Amino acid sequence: LAVIPFYEIGQLWERIVAGADPGWPEGWYSRLAVSMLNPFALFGCGWVLMLLSRELGFQNGTSRWLVVGFLFSTMAWPYVKTFYPQPSVTFLVLWMVFSALQWRKTLENKWLWILGLGGCLAMLFRLSSIIVLPVLIAYLIFGSPPQKRWSWVFPITFLTGVSIGLTLIYNEYRFGSFFETGYYETAW
Repeated sequence: LAVIPFYEIGQLWERIVAGADPGWPEGWYSRLAVSMLNPFALFGCGWVLMLLSRELGFQNGTSRWLVVGFLFSTMAWPYVKTFYPQPSVTFLVLWMVFSALQWRKTLENKWLWILGLGGCLAMLFRLSSIIVLPVLIAYLIFGSPPQKRWSWVFPITFLTGVSIGLTLIYNEYRFGSFFETGYYETAW
């Protein structure tokens, strides 16, 4: 779902350029545009990691080196060349952690909605990213003042429900069953 805007941009670019440059194969511009999702997600990871490290009290130089180390010495860089969802999920999980810290600092409910939206989108990329939510919920429960301890319940459960509902609808549309995911069992 996240690549649809990139695909449409590629289609538009192909219609604009097709008459001027007939040498490229059909669909090439769309594939090029779709392949840009992970580089943008990796850029987002670096940006949020910089914000997060500054929020945790690191100096600018240390934050920059942390970002450079993450981007170029982990598996983040090789995943940019693929179509796997890991860079996008990493960006969204980092954004969720940053939102949780911001909520703890300001106690503004908008950060809970942003955190829930990040979780919703992360689950749309990869449903297994729901595993992050219990840790963040524990942080919200035990790290918040008593009067705000349960204010996370509605935004996060509502957006988690939206994400699971959209996933079930997509599975029904794509595979013909709500519970079919496209992954098949393999007997090892």
